[in-house]
Amino acid sequence: MSKIEMARRLSQEQTEMPRQSVRSTTEAQSRLIETLDRLATDQTYLTTEYRAAVTSLIETLTTSAQAAEALISGAHQEAQSVLLSSVAAVSKAEKAADKAQSIMTSASALMAEQSKAMADNRKAMSRLISQQTALTKSLKTCALVVSLAALGLISVVAWLTWRAMHP
Repeated sequence: MSKIEMARRLSQEQTEMPRQSVRSTTEAQSRLIETLDRLATDQTYLTTEYRAAVTSLIETLTTSAQAAEALISGAHQEAQSVLLSSVAAVSKAEKAADKAQSIMTSASALMAEQSKAMADNRKAMSRLISQQTALTKSLKTCALVVSLAALGLISVVAWLTWRAMHP
């Protein structure tokens, strides 16, 4: 090999290395660009998916909030209705209790009057029994006197008749 060929070869080897280095760098840059492009595409896709998910989440939360608001409103109205019914029932119960108390008071007063009337009747019956007993005794005495008088009169008539028949 001649010096020229050697110089050429050496020159080619020296230029070949930077060319390979440039080719490697270019390939690496190309791969890097492709990777970055894929990452950008993935990022765009993920951003779109994220936006869709966030939009869906917002819609779901809004729907849930509206449903919860409707449920709370319904429960509030139901609770108000139950409360009003309870208040009405308590009011009716209080009126019924007042009426029952009034009836009990009237019944108590009536029972007291009846008790007093029964006591007065008992006293009157006792007086009447005493009077009847006294009248019965008087009547018995009168009957005895009349009987004795009649017996005496019969005896006198019989004696007179006997005397008249047996002079």
